[in-house]
Amino acid sequence: MKYCILALSVMILFASCSKTPATQATSKEDILRAGKWRVSGGTVRGKLPSGLDTTVSYTSFVLPLAWQDDYIKFDSNGTAKVYSGAIKIDPSQPEYKSFLWKFNSNATTLDLYNGFNLTYAWTDSIAPWHFDTLVNDASATPPLVLDTILGTNDTLLGYVRLHLVLDSTWNFILTPAAIPNLDIYNAQLSNFTENSFTLNYTYKKYYPDTNGFRTGQRYFTNTSGGVDTVDYFPKMKPDTLYYSITYSKF
Repeated sequence: MKYCILALSVMILFASCSKTPATQATSKEDILRAGKWRVSGGTVRGKLPSGLDTTVSYTSFVLPLAWQDDYIKFDSNGTAKVYSGAIKIDPSQPEYKSFLWKFNSNATTLDLYNGFNLTYAWTDSIAPWHFDTLVNDASATPPLVLDTILGTNDTLLGYVRLHLVLDSTWNFILTPAAIPNLDIYNAQLSNFTENSFTLNYTYKKYYPDTNGFRTGQRYFTNTSGGVDTVDYFPKMKPDTLYYSITYSKF
């Protein structure tokens, strides 16, 4: 009886010591391969033309409706597929697109590359001014009024600005945009359960900066050796979009 208890103790000790990080990593891989995963929420953070950060909902703003029912199926040997859901813009759209995936750092980060196409971003569009006030006077030319504001904040100390800059009337638009075949490396994996997980990663882009002295870049149009027109456009600056996307099993 004494020897049986001793043998049982050795078995319990061996079982507890066998729970290595490799086993835990394999368990996460098994969970991913066992399910179908669809984007269920998340946020994207980037800069506005003012230079301030803004955060928007990934599902309600960035990811188009036709792609919200697409899903991922992780296969063995590092292969995976993004399947098209029931909603399709183009009926000829293929059933799926293949990509590659792998865990890193004891399954705390994830790579999705060589064909992954379930990421959307936004583009920043700006018109330098817009008409917003109608004039009832028929003799007015033109019969519209611009909100013109002298850009004192855009003028260097000691200089006098000789033209008007419509700082307050930039017509700003955020437009969702597809990123085809994005390679995502070392995406931080968080909130991992058998039913959901969150991927945190970044994407580099540019944004139109209208803050302070960077309101405009001066462009000249020369047709006969002189300056015919002078146009002002926002200066494009590098930006980083920060993604935090949740996938859920269905």
